[in-house]
Formats: sequence, structure tokens, C-alpha cells
Amino acid sequence: MDSSVSFIISSLVVSLIMAFTYFARKKVNTSETKVYSYLIIISILGSIISIPLYFLIKDYQSFNLFTFLIPRLYLLYIMVFVFTIVCYFRVIAAKINEKYFFGDVEMFFSIYLFINLIIILILPMEYHNSNGEVYVNGIAVYYTYMLCALECIYMLLVLVRNITMIKSKKIIPVLILIVIGIMAALMQFFSPGVRVITYALSLIVQIMFFTIENPDVKLLEQVRLAQEETDKANKTKSDFLSIMSHEIRTPLNTIVAFSDSLKDKDFPKNDKEEIKDIYDASLSILETVNGIIDISKLENNTLEIEEVNYQFSKVYDELVMFTKERLKGNKKINFKTNLTNDMPKYLYGDSFRIKQIMLNLLSNAIKYTKEGYIEYDVRCINKGDICRMVITVSDSGRGIKKSNINRIFDDERIINNKNIVEGTGLGLSVTKKLLELMDGQILVQSIYGKGSQFRVVLDQKIVEEQEIIENKERQNKANEITGDLSHKTVLIVDDNQMNLKVAQRLLAKYNINIETANSGFKCLDLVKVNKYDLILLDDMMPKMSGKETLEQLKTYSNFNTPVVVLTANAVYGVKDEYITLGFNDYLSKPIEKDELNRVLKKYLDK
Repeated sequence: MDSSVSFIISSLVVSLIMAFTYFARKKVNTSETKVYSYLIIISILGSIISIPLYFLIKDYQSFNLFTFLIPRLYLLYIMVFVFTIVCYFRVIAAKINEKYFFGDVEMFFSIYLFINLIIILILPMEYHNSNGEVYVNGIAVYYTYMLCALECIYMLLVLVRNITMIKSKKIIPVLILIVIGIMAALMQFFSPGVRVITYALSLIVQIMFFTIENPDVKLLEQVRLAQEETDKANKTKSDFLSIMSHEIRTPLNTIVAFSDSLKDKDFPKNDKEEIKDIYDASLSILETVNGIIDISKLENNTLEIEEVNYQFSKVYDELVMFTKERLKGNKKINFKTNLTNDMPKYLYGDSFRIKQIMLNLLSNAIKYTKEGYIEYDVRCINKGDICRMVITVSDSGRGIKKSNINRIFDDERIINNKNIVEGTGLGLSVTKKLLELMDGQILVQSIYGKGSQFRVVLDQKIVEEQEIIENKERQNKANEITGDLSHKTVLIVDDNQMNLKVAQRLLAKYNINIETANSGFKCLDLVKVNKYDLILLDDMMPKMSGKETLEQLKTYSNFNTPVVVLTANAVYGVKDEYITLGFNDYLSKPIEKDELNRVLKKYLDK
């Protein structure tokens, strides 16, 4: 086989292999990869055109349409290939220096292709087949070489003007094109029968495969960047929740503590009821804040079920009262309630999550029922020490289309007859996740336009009343302060004056000596001259946070006072974070009496 044909077939085979390898794998669609895709296709087409071109010229006997078109198509292939390399060069140059990229390349390419096709069709061409050499020559060929040479000179001048481009590996194919192109052109000029241009251009495509941005690496990089963005967004969200928790829970700390302390005072009956209402309302707001934080915990798969002994009738009554308050003044809706008589008095489980779930279902019923009824029904099946609760919320509201029923627990928003149907509170998808965490189920039945029924099935452990009493006694005994704390001194550090007042009131009954500081700087000054048995240190303070204050305290020689962080930040994991930073313990705001008692027992009653 003629060496020229061997070069052509080799270039075709290699181009096909490169095309299969490149297009078979997943790619990132960038300007660079797009241009490279064009180059592979052009290279294959050029190799395909070269084969019949060789035999047409070799067996050239008379002028015909094929002998006229195919050589000119080959010249057009060379022009288009070199121009595509220039386009690639512009893409790379634009990334390094934007001033070297210009205009609409595709429009320029179309104009370029059309003009040069006309020129090549017009210019004369000569066919040679003598002494074993088969080639074409003439003005059309010289024009093609000249045009490609000018494009190479253009790229070379740009590189010389901006030498920093040469440092990029992406410029290597351009340099190779200039070097190999010049060598191939000279070789073909002096030995026209040696057909190496097709193979040379194919070789450039092969080299580019290893210098162009690897699509797989690019994808991994995009995944990494996306993960970084996600982590950044999660951190921003966590920071926001932390700040929000602090800003809301801080004033709640005052309301809860003061209203709780006033409940036992000797006030007129009406005043005592109103104080209790304030206390209950503040706890309700606190539960709402905790519920919002729980959404973040669910998304991060960090939410934990906190099971305790509880009285279900209290949860039931609170939800009934909430619903009646929401429906107050709405005479078009009849609110029906039913609590089975055989419901055990005490159960063991996460009453807070159960309340969140039912609050969401009742809120939805209220939102989407304009008239008719809402029914809140609780029944149970008791077997051994397990109570299977069946809680049903029914309504005569909008209802849900059959096609959407299976989606409502997956999507927060569902388009239903051009109206957006969505959950309130935690949302139905979160409601389902909470139930799954507690090994419960939620079922839904609905007739569009007539109403819906949501049924929750959940097992809870039955707890005997005597066990509740005994547990309470054990807990009280464990946290009971038996010693005299009047000789103990506690330093409370908080920038909020009301928080200082609340903490002082809570500690007053223990006869503890109390000192206060409204900043980390003040705390450091006091510790230098005084000895304290315990420090309650707020974290989110201006200028010097609790963390920064603790760092400074740790630098003092012989400093061994227990430091308990006092914070309104209740985001998941924050307690472990504070302990890792060196705090001895953690108290969240609003301060719970039992938790405060535990801390005082642990660090002062020795």
C-alpha cells in the first residue's frame, strides 16, 4: 500500500478512536470542549475526503464533477481546521486575556466559510500524477496555504505580545499547529506527493485530547464547587438560625422566667390567670422557635427524638384550645373534638414532636376549609404496655386531586387547579419525616372539592402513674441541693441587663452571693482580683464573645473556676461545640429550673 494512503487511513482510524473515546463519556459543555468536538468531526471528515481524493487523482483521466469538487472540499477542510484552531485559541486567550476574544465566532465562521468556498471554486487547480506522485497544485492550493499561514502568524503575534499565555498548557496545541503546520506545508511544497497534512492535523487533535480540560476532572471540580456552595449555604443558614435563636430566646428568657416566678405570688384570681396565660404564650412561642430550628436538624439528619414521660390529655387540650382560638369568630365552621375514654393518663414518647405534627395538620385544615366542619378525633388500642394512638383530622375543605395525593409528602408545594396547595408550620414532608423517626405512619384520604382526612398511627409506651411519681421523686432527690450555698459566689456575665436580672432572681432562692458583669472585659477584670466558685458566661456579646473571654481566662495562672456557657443558641450540636471549646457545661435560655438546679448541684453543692 502507498505510504500516502497509509498516512490517510491511519489518521482516519485514530480520529475515529478519539471520537468514540471523547463522545462516549460525559462531558461538560464549555466553549473549549465545544470547539474540540468540532475539531474531531472536522478531522474525521478530512480523512474521509482524503481517501477518494487520492484515487481520483491517481486514476485521473477526464474532468468531471467529482474531480472538480473533492479536491476543493479537501482544501476547504484544511481551511476550516486551521480556522477552528484559531477559534480555540481565541477561547483560551479570552480566559487569559479577554481583549483577544472578539465578536460572534459562529457568525464570523459562517461568513468565512462561505467566502472561501466561493474563492476556492473559482480559483484554478492542477492535477498531477507522474513518477508515482499524486497531488493537486495551483492557485487554489497556494491561496489555502497562504490563508492558513496568515492565521498562524496572527496567533504567533498574539503569543509574542502576551508571553504569559505560553505558560498555559492549553496553548500547546496552537504551538504544535504552527510548528507541524509549517513543517508539513514545506514538506508538501517541496515534495507534493508526500501526503502528510491530513495525518499532521489528526495528530494535533490527538495531542489536544490530553491538553484540553478533562471533562471528568471538570465535572469533579464542579461537584466540589457545588459542595462548597452547599456547605457555605448551610453555614449561612446555621449562622442565621443561631442568631435568630439568640435574638428571640433572649427576651423570651425574661418573659418565661418572670411570669413563672409570678405564678406563685399572692395575686387576685384574674391576675393570676392572666400571668399564667403570659407564661403559656411565651412557652408556645418558644416551641415555635424550636420547631423552626428542627427543620434545619431534619435537613442535616441530626434531629433526635427526645422521649420523656408526658400526659397526653394536656397535649390534646392545648391543641383544642389553639384550634378554637384560630376559629374564633368563624361561625361557618363547626369544630368537633373527641378523645377516647380509654386513653392512658401517662405515656412515654416525644410529646413535643407529636404536638408539632398535630398542630401542622390542624393548621392545614383551618387554612383550606372555608365552611363546613373540622374534626379532631383521638382513639387508641391498648395492648400490654403499648398504646396505639389513632389521631384523625378531617375537614370539609378544598380536598386534594387524586393525582396529587402521593406527592404531598414529597413536595412542599403542589399546583392544584392553578392554586398552590402547601402545608403550614413544618410542612407535610417534614411531618412525615418526624413520624418516620418515631416509627409512625400518616395516611391520607381525600375527595377533591369535598374534603380531606389525615390519619396518624403511632405507638407509645404506657407509663403507670406510680412510676411517674417515683421518677419525679428520684430526679428531685438527685438534684436536691443539701448543702449551704450562702458562702458560694457566682459571677454572671451577660451584656443584656434583663438577662442579668433574670439570672439573679433564679439564683436568689439559693442564697448565693451574686456578682454581675456586662461584658467580657469586665469579667476579666473581676477574675483578676476576685475568686469565684462558678461563672455563668453568655456567649453572644459584642466586642468580646464568651468564647474569646474563656480563651483569655484560660491564660490566667491558677485559674480553675468552672465556666458554664449561658446562651440562647439552641442549634443542634452547639452544646458539644461549647464543651469542645473548654466550657465545663451548658445552660440554654430560657433557663430551665431543673437544669439550673443540676448545674448548681454539680459545681457548688460538694
